[in-house]
Amino acid sequence: MNPYLNLHPTSPFGERTNPISGFHPGCDYRPVDKKTYAGISGIVTRAERGSHGEVFFVQVQGKIKDTIFYANSYHNENNFVQKGESVSFDTVVAESGATGITTGIHIHHEIRSYNLSSPFIKKLMGLIPSHIEGNHVFLTLINFINISIVK
Repeated sequence: MNPYLNLHPTSPFGERTNPISGFHPGCDYRPVDKKTYAGISGIVTRAERGSHGEVFFVQVQGKIKDTIFYANSYHNENNFVQKGESVSFDTVVAESGATGITTGIHIHHEIRSYNLSSPFIKKLMGLIPSHIEGNHVFLTLINFINISIVK
């Protein structure tokens, strides 16, 4: 079961009107019960207060078809996981919040990979909305989960 299917997108992936930046590398969702899920199975590589205006965020590193992906969630009120923990894609990793630069409580989730030469990445980029920025690619979360669960 994909826990993100029950969430309502409030700001889509891609170009948008934004007072801070023009490209939105993730998707924003209105939280139903303030739960923020990992989005990918793997190891928590970061769970801290960081950039984006002192935002709490969690980063999970996972591997699918020999390609490493990172799932990032930002603006969390509380993080429930620690660096080094093993999580599945539907693990609750945080409570959604409005930390950092934001207009209100929401879940911001993004998927990225630094392996632009991966055949799997190239295939995904042909199937779902994506955006290359520097040495990494951003992919849309919902479509990524639907494809990666099935593999």
